[in-house]
Formats: sequence, C-alpha cells, structure tokens
Amino acid sequence: MIGVLVFHRVLSHGKGDRFTIRSEELRHILETLQGSGAIVEPRDISQPLDHDHNSFVLSFDDGTSDHWSVVSPALHSQQLKGLFFVSTGDIGTQGHLSRGQIVEMHRAGHGIGAHSHRHVPLTSLAREDIDEEVRRSVWTLEDILGAPIEWFAPPEGMYDRRVAEAATNQNIRFFRTTSFGWNTLSAGYAMVILKAFTISSFFQKAQLQRCLASKAVFYRYFLLYGVKNLVKKGFPNLYRGLRKTAGY
Repeated sequence: MIGVLVFHRVLSHGKGDRFTIRSEELRHILETLQGSGAIVEPRDISQPLDHDHNSFVLSFDDGTSDHWSVVSPALHSQQLKGLFFVSTGDIGTQGHLSRGQIVEMHRAGHGIGAHSHRHVPLTSLAREDIDEEVRRSVWTLEDILGAPIEWFAPPEGMYDRRVAEAATNQNIRFFRTTSFGWNTLSAGYAMVILKAFTISSFFQKAQLQRCLASKAVFYRYFLLYGVKNLVKKGFPNLYRGLRKTAGY
C-alpha cells in the first residue's frame, strides 16, 4: 500500500500554526520511514510495488519559502524527493516560493503539483469559478516548468464531484486529498483519488509509528479522521468555524 504524507510549513525556529513542525521533527519522520518502508519518488508512484512493505510519498502543501530553505536541503541530505503543491497566486510573494525556486526544485527531481490559484475552499465556489481556479493553477505551473502538471491537491482537502471533474478536465492523473488512509493503485482510471496522512502537532512521528506497528491504532485514527472528514464535507461552514475557534 501507499501512504501519502502531507506536510505544511517546516521551520528551524519561530512559531507556526498546528500544521507547522520543526525541522528536527521532519528529520525524525524521514528516519522512521526509511527504517519502516520504502519512500517512493512521486514520478515512480505508478511503478510496481514491493507488496511486502508499505511505501510512502512525501508531499508539502502551500509553496511556502521554507520548502526551499529547510525542506529541500533536508531531502537532499538523505537523497529523497518530495512533491510540492503550489498555490500559484502566492508565487513570488513574501514567504512563498519564487518562480526560479520552483524551476530549480523541479530540475532537482522534485514533483510539482497544483494547489489552486487563490488557495480558497473550492467547494464554496460556483462551478465556473472552480474550473478557473484549477485551470489557472495548472496552466501557470505548466508555463513556468514547460512540463505537464499531473498532480492536484484541493486547498484544505475540501472537494466534491465538481472539483474532481475540473481536475480531470485538466488531465490531472493524481488527485491528493486529506482523507485519512492508505492507497492501492489500480490501472484503468483516468484520475486516481488518493487518501493521505496529514502531519501536524497532533499527528507526528509517534502517531505515525503507532499506525505502522498496529492495525488497531490505525483504525482508531481512521475513525477519528473519518468523523472529521464527514463534518468537513457535510458541514463545511461549521468545520471552518471550529478550526477558527481552535486557532488553526
């Protein structure tokens, strides 16, 4: 099976939100994964897998500048490749990746995926606005890289049939959500919708190790995140209100 890890900001110092982790925690997670299974490069996700081991793809959301200054060097030091989802409206703004940095990361072998243009919850938009958000983000990155974009991740993991169709219309092959769980890849589908494990202050190295070691623990987390995702999809305004109240 394949697990997709979702990281956000990774800081060496300073304070962040609940999705921010420290650079040493990233290093510990990478060490844990290397000792427990294979880390798959994004470009190799469709290749045959060793079914005796779980495999992992490392993904990083939002295209923040720490992905260049902290994450990329950390991956390089362990000869690993990551997948970086970029909100194109933020490119070149303070605290975010520049066009040149995105090009260099792509040349270094990292995957680049679209993360909408304005980083807004796509399910709150009209159909034509969803189409524009997805199309603009994909086309902008393709123009920067001179290569097709095959990955898309909706902001906050919020999607519905309209969002998935908009991604399909842009020839997206892999649609990464934040729904909790493992993935098995099957041939014959135009676009694969992938579940993930979101790394945060709540779910870090220790929780990841427990999920790897125990099916019971995995299903406990699966149930917890399942409830969260039901609230997110069925009551999006309530979900966003609870997040705001909790301060993240």
